[in-house]
Amino acid sequence: MRSLFKPATVVMSRLKYPQKFMLVGLLLLIPLIVVMTQYLSKVNEDIDFGSKEQLGLQYNDPVVTFLQHVQEHAALDNAVLRGENSLKDDLTAKREEVEAAIANGKAKAEKVAAAMGVKLLGVYEFMENTFDEERPPMPYQAMEMSMKSRTAMADQPSLDMEVQHSKTIHVNVEIWYRVSSF
Repeated sequence: MRSLFKPATVVMSRLKYPQKFMLVGLLLLIPLIVVMTQYLSKVNEDIDFGSKEQLGLQYNDPVVTFLQHVQEHAALDNAVLRGENSLKDDLTAKREEVEAAIANGKAKAEKVAAAMGVKLLGVYEFMENTFDEERPPMPYQAMEMSMKSRTAMADQPSLDMEVQHSKTIHVNVEIWYRVSSF
C-alpha cells in the first residue's frame, strides 16, 4: 500500500506549506469544476428546450382560429342541409375562411420550423380529442383534462324564458409534423 502512495508522499515532502495547500486546493477544485460544467450544460439544455417550447406556442393561435372556423362551418353546413338556403352564401364565405386559416396555420408552422432549424415535410399525424362534460366519460378518457375550455352560449336573446343553457366542451388538438434538417 505504501508503494501506491510513494510518489505522492515524495512530491508532498519536497513542497513547502504554501505549495502543499495550493496543490490540495487545486485537487479539491477539479471535481467542483467538473460538476459545475455538467450543471451549466444541463441548464443550457433546459433554456434551449424552453425557447423551443415558446416557438411552438406561437402555432397555437392559428390552430385555435382554424378549429373555430371549422366548427362554425359545420354548424352552417348542418343548417343548409336542414333546408335553410338563406345561409348558403355564409357557408361559402366560411369555407373561404377555413381555407385561409389552413394557409395561415401552414405559414406559421413553416416559420416556427425555420426558427427551429428544420424543414416541414408534411403532417405526420393529426389528432383531435373532445371531452363533453354532459356525456359519460369513455373508459380511456381521463376524468380531469387540463385543457383550455370554451363556453358556447346562444347568441339569441333569452326570449324571457327562465331556462338558460351553456355547455363546456374541451378540445385537444395535436399536430405532428415530419421534419428534416436543412
